[in-house]
Amino acid sequence: MLEISDLAAFLRGSWRIERTVVDRKHGQNGTFSGTAELSSLADGGLHYHEFGILDWRGASAQTQRDYRLLPTGDPAVLDWSFVNPDGSASYFFHTMNLGSGLWRANHPCAADTYQVEYQALSQDELSVVWDVTGPSKDNLRTSSWQRIL
Repeated sequence: MLEISDLAAFLRGSWRIERTVVDRKHGQNGTFSGTAELSSLADGGLHYHEFGILDWRGASAQTQRDYRLLPTGDPAVLDWSFVNPDGSASYFFHTMNLGSGLWRANHPCAADTYQVEYQALSQDELSVVWDVTGPSKDNLRTSSWQRIL
């Protein structure tokens, strides 16, 4: 693993994302193939814009989502926030700290729990695994990020 002392500098840029989604509750699998673009904000944080194609239950659909990654005062740490329609930060999602190269965090969402593990594998590769459990959801989302040079 790679220790990251400046998380915004590490994440800034474009990343190719390949994701598998396993819905353990319904016995279904899917994939996402797309791009994440992380651009600088005036406050020192990042805007995260992800877009691509989700293949799910025999159908393909274009998808996208946005987050704001907010500075915390520690360059190794950013706070992920959901985004309002106007692009401003909405509410806290989770903290990300890759100072050791590995980070785990939880996010409660209603009765479900989202557990994430980030691993900086190299300067150009990041592994992201979401394990979502609860009465509404039971799925595993495994993503490989490759920097687009």
